[in-house]
Amino acid sequence: MAAGAPHGGEHLAAGAPTVIQWTTPNGFGNQISSADIHFSGNNGTTWTQIANKIANTGTFSWTAPANAFLPQCRILITLWGKKNDVFGQGMNQDPFSISSPVAVALKSAQAEVVDGDAVVSWETNFEEGVSGFRVVRSEEETGLYTNVTREMIAAQGGPAGARYEYRDTGIRPNRTYWYKLVEVTPDGDASQFGPYSVSFKVTNSLEQNVPNPFNPVTTIKYSIAKDIDVSLVVYDVAGRRVRTLVDDHQRADVYKITWDGMNDQGQRVASGMYFYKFAAGKFVQTRKMMLLK
Repeated sequence: MAAGAPHGGEHLAAGAPTVIQWTTPNGFGNQISSADIHFSGNNGTTWTQIANKIANTGTFSWTAPANAFLPQCRILITLWGKKNDVFGQGMNQDPFSISSPVAVALKSAQAEVVDGDAVVSWETNFEEGVSGFRVVRSEEETGLYTNVTREMIAAQGGPAGARYEYRDTGIRPNRTYWYKLVEVTPDGDASQFGPYSVSFKVTNSLEQNVPNPFNPVTTIKYSIAKDIDVSLVVYDVAGRRVRTLVDDHQRADVYKITWDGMNDQGQRVASGMYFYKFAAGKFVQTRKMMLLK
């Protein structure tokens, strides 16, 4: 006799109902009194009885173990004869697998704007049988989501979960984006989490340079709300132009630029107080910074 289903190579969802099937040799059905069914989740190393002395109908309704990832499973059918003796046994020729429909338990997830990029971060508290993650994005919550991760973010596979972060540098100002996490398993099945929304609102602004005081390099961050001509110029305390950092037409976005303490002639300037003036259309703002040596 032989066990027919689940079939070798088949994938069952953890906790899902299924039907175990087996066949009895032709002409011997009247010699069999009952059947036992055993299950192994480790390729036959250990067995658990799931049916005892049931009618030999050739089928049995069974629910696969829940919250499990079992890559090598087998079913063993034992047929009992009329004299309470073993008539025959049959087992799947090739193992089948069982895994949780959701291989990841998500602890938290969020999306936020950091320095002009959308940062999607998430933390899991359970990972089993997952290859990694993809991040997809849409500008409408119920719209078409497209993949923004060039490569799959590999799962760390920790039994207690792990933390992940993805930085999307392709967003535009004054728009709202929705993100989803796509879980990828070895068999290609994918579950999705989300969406998580983030709004990238940009206003005209000029921030304090960092670090300040500095030596020899500092970073200046500014943002513009619309495409416009922009200038960013460094002056000394006497009001003399020292260095033109930006003089260009730029699109709405968040920008960072560094000053290395050099003037427009490529010479290192003296330590002391300096001013940097930012202009974007009618928006003009000036801040001061200190160069130390």
